[in-house]
Amino acid sequence: MPGMLAWNSNKLRKMETAPLNNNFAPRVERDAARMPETAFGVRMLSANPFAGSARFGYQTVKPGNVSVAVYDLQGKRIKSLFAGDVASGAHAREWDGRTVQGKKAPAGIYIVRLEADGFSRSLRAVLTR
Repeated sequence: MPGMLAWNSNKLRKMETAPLNNNFAPRVERDAARMPETAFGVRMLSANPFAGSARFGYQTVKPGNVSVAVYDLQGKRIKSLFAGDVASGAHAREWDGRTVQGKKAPAGIYIVRLEADGFSRSLRAVLTR
C-alpha cells in the first residue's frame, strides 16, 4: 500500500497503513529518526472547537519536568494546567475555560503549550460560548 504523509514531531514523515481484518491498523512510522527524549506533543482529547471545558493529552518518553499552559493569541498566559514532575507515559489535563482569576475566558482561539526539557509543542484550541 502506498505511504501517506503525516505531520509528526515537526517533520513530514512517510507513514504506512497496514490492513487488519478488512480494517486499517494504526499508522506505523517507517523512519527511525531520533526524537527528543521527553514530551513530543499535545493533542485534543475532546472536541475542537469546545464550549465549557476541554481535555488535552500529552506523552512523555521518560520521567521529567513538564508544564502545560493555556495562552491567548497575544502570548499572555491565561492559565497553567500543570507544572511539575511526571512519570513516563500518557497524561491528560483539563481546562475549564476559566482564567487564573476564575473568570470565564472569552470565546476565541487559545494556544495550549507543552514544555519539557527545553522542547515545546503547542496546539490551537477554539473556545466557544
